[in-house]
Amino acid sequence: MSSPARPCRTPNCKAGRASYRIFTLSGCRSWRDLTASNILFQLADIKWSDQDITKQFGPPVTESLRPLSAEQSVCAPEFLVAPLGISDLDTRHFTGNIQLIDFGESFLSNFPPATGVRTPFSYLAPEGIFDAKASVWTDLWALGCTIYEIRAGTQLFASFFGGPDEILRQIVQTFGKLPEPWWSAWTARQTYFNNDDGKPRDSWPNGIPLAVEYPLGQQVRDIGAEDGQVDLDSYSTHSWLEPLGTRLTEAEASELEDLLFKLLQFSPEKRLSAGQVVKHPWLQGVE
Repeated sequence: MSSPARPCRTPNCKAGRASYRIFTLSGCRSWRDLTASNILFQLADIKWSDQDITKQFGPPVTESLRPLSAEQSVCAPEFLVAPLGISDLDTRHFTGNIQLIDFGESFLSNFPPATGVRTPFSYLAPEGIFDAKASVWTDLWALGCTIYEIRAGTQLFASFFGGPDEILRQIVQTFGKLPEPWWSAWTARQTYFNNDDGKPRDSWPNGIPLAVEYPLGQQVRDIGAEDGQVDLDSYSTHSWLEPLGTRLTEAEASELEDLLFKLLQFSPEKRLSAGQVVKHPWLQGVE
Protein backbone atom coordinates (compact mmCIF):
# COMPACT_ATOMS: atom_id res chain seq x y z
CA MET A 1 0.00 0.00 0.00
CA SER A 2 1.23 3.48 -0.73
CA SER A 3 0.60 4.89 2.74
CA PRO A 4 2.81 3.90 5.69
CA ALA A 5 -0.33 3.84 7.86
CA ARG A 6 -1.09 0.24 8.76
CA PRO A 7 -4.39 -1.57 9.24
CA CYS A 8 -4.52 -3.99 12.13
CA ARG A 9 -4.80 -7.77 11.66
CA THR A 10 -8.34 -7.86 10.25
CA PRO A 11 -7.48 -7.53 6.51
CA ASN A 12 -4.86 -10.26 6.87
CA CYS A 13 -7.33 -12.56 8.59
CA LYS A 14 -9.90 -12.06 5.87
CA ALA A 15 -7.29 -12.48 3.14
CA GLY A 16 -6.23 -15.76 4.72
CA ARG A 17 -9.79 -16.99 4.93
CA ALA A 18 -10.56 -15.91 1.37
CA SER A 19 -7.43 -17.66 0.10
CA TYR A 20 -8.47 -20.78 1.99
CA ARG A 21 -11.83 -20.72 0.22
CA ILE A 22 -10.12 -20.31 -3.14
CA PHE A 23 -7.78 -23.24 -2.54
CA THR A 24 -10.44 -25.58 -1.13
CA LEU A 25 -13.70 -24.64 -2.82
CA SER A 26 -12.60 -23.88 -6.38
CA GLY A 27 -11.16 -27.20 -7.43
CA CYS A 28 -7.72 -26.64 -5.87
CA ARG A 29 -7.17 -23.57 -7.97
CA SER A 30 -3.87 -21.71 -7.89
CA TRP A 31 -4.16 -17.94 -8.03
CA ARG A 32 -0.66 -17.12 -9.36
CA ASP A 33 -1.16 -13.41 -8.68
CA LEU A 34 -1.70 -13.18 -4.92
CA THR A 35 -0.29 -9.75 -4.11
CA ALA A 36 -1.24 -6.90 -1.80
CA SER A 37 -2.43 -4.83 -4.77
CA ASN A 38 -5.03 -7.50 -5.57
CA ILE A 39 -6.64 -7.33 -2.12
CA LEU A 40 -9.08 -4.42 -1.95
CA PHE A 41 -11.19 -2.89 0.78
CA GLN A 42 -14.88 -3.00 -0.12
CA LEU A 43 -16.38 0.47 -0.21
CA ALA A 44 -19.68 1.19 1.48
CA ASP A 45 -22.68 2.02 -0.69
CA ILE A 46 -22.34 5.78 -0.39
CA LYS A 47 -24.11 7.65 -3.18
CA TRP A 48 -22.08 10.81 -3.64
CA SER A 49 -22.06 13.25 -6.51
CA ASP A 50 -18.78 14.59 -7.90
CA GLN A 51 -19.38 17.70 -5.83
CA ASP A 52 -19.84 15.62 -2.67
CA ILE A 53 -16.56 13.79 -3.30
CA THR A 54 -14.70 17.06 -3.83
CA LYS A 55 -16.24 18.51 -0.66
CA GLN A 56 -15.20 15.46 1.36
CA PHE A 57 -11.67 14.94 0.01
CA GLY A 58 -10.77 18.16 -1.77
CA PRO A 59 -10.11 18.69 -5.49
CA PRO A 60 -8.36 15.88 -7.36
CA VAL A 61 -4.59 16.05 -7.72
CA THR A 62 -3.75 15.86 -11.42
CA GLU A 63 -0.64 15.75 -13.57
CA SER A 64 -0.69 16.69 -17.25
CA LEU A 65 0.74 14.29 -19.80
CA ARG A 66 3.03 15.50 -22.56
CA PRO A 67 3.22 13.29 -25.68
CA LEU A 68 6.65 12.21 -26.91
CA SER A 69 5.71 13.01 -30.49
CA ALA A 70 3.75 15.79 -32.11
CA GLU A 71 1.01 13.34 -33.02
CA GLN A 72 -1.32 13.01 -30.04
CA SER A 73 -3.27 9.77 -29.97
CA VAL A 74 -7.01 10.23 -29.57
CA CYS A 75 -6.91 7.40 -27.01
CA ALA A 76 -4.25 8.95 -24.79
CA PRO A 77 -5.44 10.63 -21.58
CA GLU A 78 -4.75 14.32 -21.14
CA PHE A 79 -3.78 13.96 -17.49
CA LEU A 80 -3.36 11.51 -14.61
CA VAL A 81 -5.32 11.62 -11.36
CA ALA A 82 -3.60 10.66 -8.10
CA PRO A 83 -5.51 8.10 -6.00
CA LEU A 84 -6.72 8.86 -2.50
CA GLY A 85 -4.40 7.75 0.27
CA ILE A 86 -5.75 5.06 2.57
CA SER A 87 -5.45 7.42 5.56
CA ASP A 88 -7.85 9.86 3.85
CA LEU A 89 -10.71 7.45 4.57
CA ASP A 90 -12.31 6.18 7.77
CA THR A 91 -14.50 3.28 8.83
CA ARG A 92 -17.77 4.73 7.55
CA HIS A 93 -16.43 4.54 4.00
CA PHE A 94 -15.96 0.74 4.17
CA THR A 95 -18.13 -2.33 4.71
CA GLY A 96 -15.45 -4.15 6.71
CA ASN A 97 -15.03 -6.77 3.98
CA ILE A 98 -12.28 -7.26 1.42
CA GLN A 99 -12.38 -8.18 -2.25
CA LEU A 100 -9.87 -10.46 -3.97
CA ILE A 101 -9.41 -9.53 -7.63
CA ASP A 102 -7.53 -10.40 -10.82
CA PHE A 103 -7.81 -14.14 -11.43
CA GLY A 104 -6.66 -13.93 -15.04
CA GLU A 105 -3.54 -15.96 -14.24
CA SER A 106 -5.27 -18.63 -12.11
CA PHE A 107 -5.32 -22.31 -13.07
CA LEU A 108 -6.35 -25.70 -11.72
CA SER A 109 -3.47 -27.14 -9.75
CA ASN A 110 -3.57 -30.43 -11.67
CA PHE A 111 -3.02 -28.52 -14.91
CA PRO A 112 -0.16 -26.04 -14.40
CA PRO A 113 0.44 -23.65 -17.30
CA ALA A 114 3.23 -24.30 -19.75
CA THR A 115 4.11 -20.60 -19.70
CA GLY A 116 5.53 -20.71 -16.17
CA VAL A 117 4.79 -17.95 -13.66
CA ARG A 118 4.00 -14.27 -13.96
CA THR A 119 3.94 -13.49 -10.25
CA PRO A 120 5.88 -10.29 -9.41
CA PHE A 121 9.34 -11.11 -8.06
CA SER A 122 8.56 -9.55 -4.66
CA TYR A 123 5.99 -12.32 -4.07
CA LEU A 124 7.59 -15.14 -6.06
CA ALA A 125 8.84 -18.26 -4.27
CA PRO A 126 12.34 -19.57 -5.09
CA GLU A 127 10.97 -22.50 -7.12
CA GLY A 128 9.15 -19.95 -9.26
CA ILE A 129 12.33 -17.97 -9.83
CA PHE A 130 14.60 -20.92 -10.59
CA ASP A 131 12.27 -23.60 -11.96
CA ALA A 132 9.34 -21.52 -13.30
CA LYS A 133 6.97 -23.66 -11.21
CA ALA A 134 3.56 -22.35 -10.17
CA SER A 135 1.37 -24.14 -7.65
CA VAL A 136 -0.74 -23.72 -4.54
CA TRP A 137 2.59 -23.74 -2.65
CA THR A 138 3.88 -20.70 -4.55
CA ASP A 139 0.60 -18.98 -3.69
CA LEU A 140 1.23 -19.70 -0.01
CA TRP A 141 4.69 -18.12 -0.23
CA ALA A 142 3.01 -15.09 -1.84
CA LEU A 143 0.42 -15.07 0.95
CA GLY A 144 3.22 -14.86 3.52
CA CYS A 145 4.77 -11.91 1.68
CA THR A 146 1.36 -10.24 1.44
CA ILE A 147 0.55 -10.72 5.13
CA TYR A 148 3.83 -9.07 6.09
CA GLU A 149 3.27 -6.20 3.67
CA ILE A 150 -0.24 -5.42 4.95
CA ARG A 151 0.90 -5.59 8.58
CA ALA A 152 4.13 -3.64 8.08
CA GLY A 153 3.13 -1.20 5.33
CA THR A 154 6.26 -2.16 3.37
CA GLN A 155 7.26 -5.17 1.30
CA LEU A 156 9.27 -7.96 2.89
CA PHE A 157 11.26 -8.43 -0.33
CA ALA A 158 11.16 -5.10 -2.15
CA SER A 159 11.87 -4.88 -5.87
CA PHE A 160 13.41 -1.59 -6.94
CA PHE A 161 15.06 -2.63 -10.20
CA GLY A 162 12.67 -5.36 -11.32
CA GLY A 163 15.08 -8.30 -11.45
CA PRO A 164 15.35 -11.53 -9.47
CA ASP A 165 18.84 -10.93 -8.04
CA GLU A 166 17.75 -8.23 -5.60
CA ILE A 167 14.91 -10.46 -4.37
CA LEU A 168 17.20 -13.46 -3.94
CA ARG A 169 19.67 -11.26 -2.06
CA GLN A 170 16.96 -10.25 0.41
CA ILE A 171 15.72 -13.83 0.78
CA VAL A 172 19.24 -14.99 1.68
CA GLN A 173 19.70 -12.03 4.04
CA THR A 174 16.50 -13.16 5.78
CA PHE A 175 16.72 -16.96 5.75
CA GLY A 176 20.31 -17.82 4.92
CA LYS A 177 21.89 -19.83 2.14
CA LEU A 178 19.61 -21.27 -0.53
CA PRO A 179 19.52 -25.07 -0.83
CA GLU A 180 21.08 -26.79 -3.81
CA PRO A 181 20.74 -26.74 -6.74
CA TRP A 182 19.39 -23.20 -6.43
CA TRP A 183 22.48 -21.85 -4.67
CA SER A 184 24.86 -22.93 -7.41
CA ALA A 185 22.40 -21.86 -10.10
CA TRP A 186 22.32 -18.30 -8.79
CA THR A 187 25.18 -16.76 -10.76
CA ALA A 188 25.16 -13.46 -8.84
CA ARG A 189 25.50 -15.06 -5.39
CA GLN A 190 29.19 -14.25 -4.92
CA THR A 191 28.51 -10.57 -5.56
CA TYR A 192 26.82 -10.52 -2.17
CA PHE A 193 27.70 -13.64 -0.18
CA ASN A 194 30.47 -16.10 0.62
CA ASN A 195 30.03 -19.15 -1.55
CA ASP A 196 30.63 -21.68 1.23
CA ASP A 197 28.36 -20.53 4.07
CA GLY A 198 26.05 -17.99 2.41
CA LYS A 199 27.06 -15.24 4.85
CA PRO A 200 27.57 -11.67 3.57
CA ARG A 201 31.01 -11.14 2.09
CA ASP A 202 33.85 -10.16 4.39
CA SER A 203 35.07 -7.39 2.07
CA TRP A 204 33.37 -5.12 -0.42
CA PRO A 205 34.42 -2.98 -3.37
CA ASN A 206 34.73 0.63 -2.19
CA GLY A 207 34.00 -0.59 1.34
CA ILE A 208 30.22 -0.36 0.81
CA PRO A 209 28.33 -3.50 1.94
CA LEU A 210 25.87 -4.83 -0.64
CA ALA A 211 24.27 -7.35 1.72
CA VAL A 212 23.68 -7.72 5.46
CA GLU A 213 22.07 -10.35 7.64
CA TYR A 214 18.53 -9.26 8.51
CA PRO A 215 16.64 -12.21 10.07
CA LEU A 216 12.87 -12.49 9.80
CA GLY A 217 12.34 -12.02 13.53
CA GLN A 218 14.24 -8.76 13.52
CA GLN A 219 12.28 -7.46 10.53
CA VAL A 220 8.99 -8.27 12.26
CA ARG A 221 10.10 -6.51 15.44
CA ASP A 222 11.27 -3.49 13.44
CA ILE A 223 7.73 -2.83 12.14
CA GLY A 224 6.95 0.78 13.04
CA ALA A 225 10.54 1.61 13.98
CA GLU A 226 11.21 3.73 10.90
CA ASP A 227 7.89 5.57 10.71
CA GLY A 228 9.51 8.75 12.00
CA GLN A 229 8.05 11.50 14.10
CA VAL A 230 4.34 12.00 13.41
CA ASP A 231 1.36 13.75 14.93
CA LEU A 232 -0.45 10.78 16.44
CA ASP A 233 -3.56 12.90 17.06
CA SER A 234 -4.06 13.18 13.30
CA TYR A 235 -5.01 9.49 13.25
CA SER A 236 -7.49 9.63 16.12
CA THR A 237 -10.53 9.43 13.81
CA HIS A 238 -9.20 6.42 11.93
CA SER A 239 -9.76 3.68 14.49
CA TRP A 240 -9.03 0.96 11.95
CA LEU A 241 -5.52 2.34 11.33
CA GLU A 242 -2.64 2.14 13.75
CA PRO A 243 -0.94 5.43 14.54
CA LEU A 244 2.42 5.66 12.80
CA GLY A 245 5.22 4.60 15.08
CA THR A 246 3.17 1.85 16.73
CA ARG A 247 5.35 -1.17 17.52
CA LEU A 248 4.17 -4.77 17.74
CA THR A 249 3.92 -6.29 21.18
CA GLU A 250 6.34 -9.13 21.79
CA ALA A 251 3.41 -11.57 21.89
CA GLU A 252 2.16 -10.51 18.46
CA ALA A 253 5.67 -10.32 17.00
CA SER A 254 6.37 -13.88 18.13
CA GLU A 255 3.14 -15.19 16.60
CA LEU A 256 3.61 -13.28 13.33
CA GLU A 257 7.20 -14.45 13.01
CA ASP A 258 6.06 -18.04 13.52
CA LEU A 259 3.33 -17.74 10.88
CA LEU A 260 5.61 -16.15 8.29
CA PHE A 261 8.46 -18.57 8.97
CA LYS A 262 6.13 -21.51 8.35
CA LEU A 263 4.77 -19.98 5.14
CA LEU A 264 8.17 -18.97 3.76
CA GLN A 265 9.90 -22.33 3.80
CA PHE A 266 12.33 -23.13 0.99
CA SER A 267 10.76 -26.59 0.60
CA PRO A 268 7.24 -26.04 -0.84
CA GLU A 269 5.74 -29.10 0.87
CA LYS A 270 6.85 -27.82 4.29
CA ARG A 271 4.81 -24.63 4.00
CA LEU A 272 1.59 -24.30 5.96
CA SER A 273 -1.57 -25.17 4.07
CA ALA A 274 -4.29 -22.55 3.73
CA GLY A 275 -6.34 -24.47 6.28
CA GLN A 276 -3.48 -24.32 8.77
CA VAL A 277 -3.00 -20.60 8.10
CA VAL A 278 -6.55 -19.67 9.14
CA LYS A 279 -6.14 -21.71 12.35
CA HIS A 280 -2.83 -20.09 13.27
CA PRO A 281 -2.80 -18.25 16.65
CA TRP A 282 -1.93 -14.94 14.98
CA LEU A 283 -5.27 -15.01 13.14
CA GLN A 284 -7.41 -16.39 15.93
CA GLY A 285 -9.95 -14.10 17.55
CA VAL A 286 -9.71 -11.55 14.73
CA GLU A 287 -12.90 -10.68 12.87
